[in-house]
Amino acid sequence: MTETIQSTGKLAIRGEELCTWILTHYRSLDEIKQRLGKDVGITNEVGPMMGMSVPQHCIFHDETGRALVVEPSQKNGFRIFENPVDIFTNAPTFDWHLNNLKTWLERTTKRTYTYDNTEGIVQIGFDEASSGLVGIPADYKPESRFLRAAFAKLLSIDVDDDRAMNQVFQLLTTVNTPKGALRIDQSETPVAWTQYTAGYDIQKKILYAFTYDNRNLRSLEYGDPATWGSELHYFSFISKQTTAPFVEKNQWMAGENTI
Repeated sequence: MTETIQSTGKLAIRGEELCTWILTHYRSLDEIKQRLGKDVGITNEVGPMMGMSVPQHCIFHDETGRALVVEPSQKNGFRIFENPVDIFTNAPTFDWHLNNLKTWLERTTKRTYTYDNTEGIVQIGFDEASSGLVGIPADYKPESRFLRAAFAKLLSIDVDDDRAMNQVFQLLTTVNTPKGALRIDQSETPVAWTQYTAGYDIQKKILYAFTYDNRNLRSLEYGDPATWGSELHYFSFISKQTTAPFVEKNQWMAGENTI
């Protein structure tokens, strides 16, 4: 496979290297669409991660809110989709997820779709009839998580900038996987769980995240990449859960009580 890729003038990389390659070589979503398929191909050569070339696919956003999904789902090439719903999980392919979502939307609303990959999927307004998440699968398979995340987003209310990040984490929590929910060969050892949950303020260039063991939110302002230099930087936000006591309070200033 590596030789086949190289014979076409491309660089052969493993699947787990795809996201890093794209982030370090292209400046825009349009550049990804124009150049990626000409520059690299995904090899099946065994690597250090899980003893294989992991067939990762990725999602990329820009400051306008536009989203692009990249899948190494064809031989020596990629399928690239504009993302009309801003939701993404792994297998199966992204067009399958879109069609499955539209099927469920037709079941739970009065909508109809053409099942074209480029058609829009808009928010479900308060004036639109919908049975919400009734009947939606509750398991942790990627196709089920895609549905729950999409419906949670499409049913979510508008928020201002101050509440946007909290809203993001509320939506992400609907698909977090607890330890023990996914196992292999009925093993008692948990093999997959949501190790951390992250959200980005793309315009302000701030990363927010919490871990499975500590839900206190941490932040990292990454600002202008030019100020970071060429060296790798490491940050730790792994720690045990901490708590704060309730505070007795009988009066509230205007806007202070958020409930």
